[in-house]
Amino acid sequence: MQGYSDFPPFIYLKRILQTSPHSALLYASIWKMKNKENKLKINRSEVKRKLFISATLFRNHLYAIGSLDLLKFHETPEAFLIEFEEPDAI
Repeated sequence: MQGYSDFPPFIYLKRILQTSPHSALLYASIWKMKNKENKLKINRSEVKRKLFISATLFRNHLYAIGSLDLLKFHETPEAFLIEFEEPDAI
């Protein structure tokens, strides 16, 4: 299992798979993209190119993940600003 350290903690994956499985792949994908401060800024124009999903569907999945308190996000006309919860916060 090479690269498992790039995945979210198991308890987070389990939580999202149980409640919102359609958002789990996106969550794992953006988890890998976060910086050391557990933040991610992704431009709207990059969403489709990097994640193969429309900006609208991306936003909808972020709402689902956010409702589980796994992240917080702010949307601007140019970008999505995402802040992941600390692994021990939940």
